[in-house]
Amino acid sequence: MKTKKFIAVLLSAVIAAALTISASAVRVTDLVYPSEKNPDINDAYYSLSAVGYFINADGKYSFNFSDAFFIDDNGNIAVEYTIPSILADKSGRGKGSLEEMGVLIRNLDKAFDTVDISYDSAYPVDVTVSEAKFVDENGYETVFNDMLNITERYQERDGNIAFRIRPTDKVEDETGDILIDATPEVAGWEQEGNFNGGILYFTISFGSPATDEDPPPAGGSYTIGIRDYHEGDAAGYKESRIYTADISALPDGAAIQWFVNGESAGTGADCAVKDPTEDYTVQAKLIDKDGNVIAESYLINVKVRNGLCAKIWYCFMTIYSAIIGAIGDIVIK
Repeated sequence: MKTKKFIAVLLSAVIAAALTISASAVRVTDLVYPSEKNPDINDAYYSLSAVGYFINADGKYSFNFSDAFFIDDNGNIAVEYTIPSILADKSGRGKGSLEEMGVLIRNLDKAFDTVDISYDSAYPVDVTVSEAKFVDENGYETVFNDMLNITERYQERDGNIAFRIRPTDKVEDETGDILIDATPEVAGWEQEGNFNGGILYFTISFGSPATDEDPPPAGGSYTIGIRDYHEGDAAGYKESRIYTADISALPDGAAIQWFVNGESAGTGADCAVKDPTEDYTVQAKLIDKDGNVIAESYLINVKVRNGLCAKIWYCFMTIYSAIIGAIGDIVIK
């Protein structure tokens, strides 16, 4: 198991490094903020919230949630979730245990929808944790040091972002892959009697919010993506496509530069790829007036169906279109 864990951690580090190269952290509070001029942006900002949660290690994997804690005017969300002993030990015999607890951030998707940014371009988000601790029923305080080192978070499969605290690794049964690493400070809390309630304190900061007068700052706060593209989409043989950029803002003098197979393919909001016969890649970059790249989309890989059946279908559709066109000309004449 130690070997598997080492390999999983190593692979996670490599993947994280690759993602860091291709995406800059997005500062949510540069995009939505307390606004007197734009009610949608104002509403999206004040909808940002967090809930604490707890799962008892009783094998039933049932969630228990706190009330919602909403963002304040300074870009902070402070969670204070009391986990009563009845949740930690439903038997009432003092044999409580911990499967997992933590904090879930809600309504980030609403924020990105409001400013029309695709989720692929929106993550990771820039976030810091200024407080992360648990005070048990006897007043003993446990600080989660790893949480205090977090600077960004990616979207999870169930949406939004999460901060998870576990006494043991969460492992995929079929592959043995580690899905969530254990939190060292809570080692042993899954054992009966080692967790009997207390208060989880967690404070998350998204940074000082922008104002109605602030233009989006240069750098990582600009985002660019490619609209309406879904990973795994395949194009037909010689199927031409137009790709459209999805940007948070276009600075004065900046331009959208497109690249197909790593080669410059023009500027503007759209990029056309005509009659492809082989797989290709597409990427959009935001270039400032000095020629610097200030944001770039993920590199998307487009598979082209170019087998025999695909080529026959292309020929058939070409002939069919020509016949339909000829019939149309005859009818018109």
